[in-house]
Amino acid sequence: SSLSLTGNKSLSEGFDDEREEIDLANAQRSLIRTTTSKSDYAQNTEDLRQELESLGDLNLSDSLDPETCFDSFKKPESDRLDVCLLMPCLSKMLNLDISSTALQTAMLCLEKEGDSTKQGSVSLEDFRTLIQQVDWATLTTPQYEQDNSILSEDEYEIRFEEPSLGFKIRNSSSKDSILVSVVLTELNMERIGVGDMIIALNGVSIVGQVKEHQVLARKIKAIGRPIKITFKRRLMDATSSINN
Repeated sequence: SSLSLTGNKSLSEGFDDEREEIDLANAQRSLIRTTTSKSDYAQNTEDLRQELESLGDLNLSDSLDPETCFDSFKKPESDRLDVCLLMPCLSKMLNLDISSTALQTAMLCLEKEGDSTKQGSVSLEDFRTLIQQVDWATLTTPQYEQDNSILSEDEYEIRFEEPSLGFKIRNSSSKDSILVSVVLTELNMERIGVGDMIIALNGVSIVGQVKEHQVLARKIKAIGRPIKITFKRRLMDATSSINN
């Protein structure tokens, strides 16, 4: 039986912006925290808030404390954050709806910094780098998403808020991917197709990484809600379903 879930294009090099010509990235870099003193850190935090909010594009979290936000998403026993939780963590920190395109573009700055996310996780320092050196105001505009989307024509992304996702999954007959086997809700019937393949969670590819539907279900449960799932439209592989 199936398992019920509950509870590239290359990027454009430029983006025309007709707003006031303020270099957000430079404004962020100029305020990188360079001290460990709590008082200095608090002052730099407030400076960063005022600088970014003066641009009128970001509505930062009241706390604006990267470490507290980071700690609220990572496992207590680890000092690193699962990369699948990076999107909601950044969204909470910046009060922005971050797409897969925006996240993958932002992650390029970590590669430039020489850090690798091959471990499937990011450090607190990585998280701070993403906050301070990425032009989120630009990356989260509808125009940028339209011009630079990493999703191909047969791929789509859905944000789920409720504990039950409203569809079931199974392994493909070749056991190299995970497919939608049953669509349970009327809303999902309008957007998800039986046989569609799940290819990413919160902007992070699972292709070749997660091959068992039970493993995927546990990962989705651990991530919690909201969660963004990316699908690839595909003909139904009707040869076999995987028994629980």
